[in-house]
Amino acid sequence: MIATTTASLLRGTTTSAFGDVVEDNTGAAVVSDVPCSLIERSRTVLDPVSGEWVEVTMYHARFVAGTFPAKRGDRFRDESTTELYWIRRVKETRRSISGLGALRLEMSRTRPE
Repeated sequence: MIATTTASLLRGTTTSAFGDVVEDNTGAAVVSDVPCSLIERSRTVLDPVSGEWVEVTMYHARFVAGTFPAKRGDRFRDESTTELYWIRRVKETRRSISGLGALRLEMSRTRPE
């Protein structure tokens, strides 16, 4: 794995002036400045509803296992660009004979429902 950026893990909520619960993207991070490999992939797929081709962008991050305690629904902040991503899936691969284990995240730029 070659690190391309550093990341922070954001978790938690605050209450807005209107009493709504909102995600706290400016508060203290659970962990910060953890080196990772951030990959953006685009793919063109056929939308079955409209019958049109649309471009779908997928974001993946890879860490050394045990360095980033992410859970589904947490937020990932790229410290190089300060962009936010929502973690949709967490997959940890155990250490094998060939090397270290890895933590892989599937992410999106929009909040999952």
